Amino acid sequence: TLPPTSFIISVDLLVRNPDITMSEEAPDTKGTSLDGPGPEETAEKPKRRLFTRSDEKKKEIAEKRKAKAEKVAAKKAEKEEQRKKKAAEKAEYRKSRSDASQAKKEEKLAAKQAKKDEKEAKKLRKALAAVPEADEQEDKLFGREPDENGIDINFDLVMEESLAKNEYPKEKLNAARAADHTSLAAKFCTQEIWDQYKDTVSSGPAKWTLARAINSGTLYPSSFVGCHA
Repeated sequence: TLPPTSFIISVDLLVRNPDITMSEEAPDTKGTSLDGPGPEETAEKPKRRLFTRSDEKKKEIAEKRKAKAEKVAAKKAEKEEQRKKKAAEKAEYRKSRSDASQAKKEEKLAAKQAKKDEKEAKKLRKALAAVPEADEQEDKLFGREPDENGIDINFDLVMEESLAKNEYPKEKLNAARAADHTSLAAKFCTQEIWDQYKDTVSSGPAKWTLARAINSGTLYPSSFVGCHA
């Protein structure tokens, strides 16, 4: 174990001061160095000088601080304004680029659609050009023989002039009734029957009317029935 601190100090003092005997009490070295107190330790420390500022000085300092704070605030506001301005310019630039890109895209789509429409129109024109030939083939297939007006009485619906206007063919039916042979249509379709049913239309998809029903009997008085529906 190490010797106590007081013993080491006593030995050191004996080496430095041979006149001191072991019986003497070692001086209190607390707060001092082994070589003794220095001039800094012995000299009396100067007291802190206390002073107070005048009201004018305080006011001047407060005004300087206020002016400095206002300057700093103005500088911050200026920087913030510049930042907002740059942000707005950047946003406007991005928007202009986006608008230009969108316009270019729409232009491409419009050109593509126009090209597609032109292609469809070309196909339609080609199909329409082939229609007469198809009609001729269909006529040959079903034995249709149209006249110079494009009408075949055996295939096309040809209405009598008065019946085409939904008017009662009085003269023709009276003549048919006065002849030796009278069709059933001419016999029973009187003026009263016509006035009662002339505007009636069938509920089926063909939409038959009384005028269309007695049309063949009116055109061909030699018909036996002369009424189709």
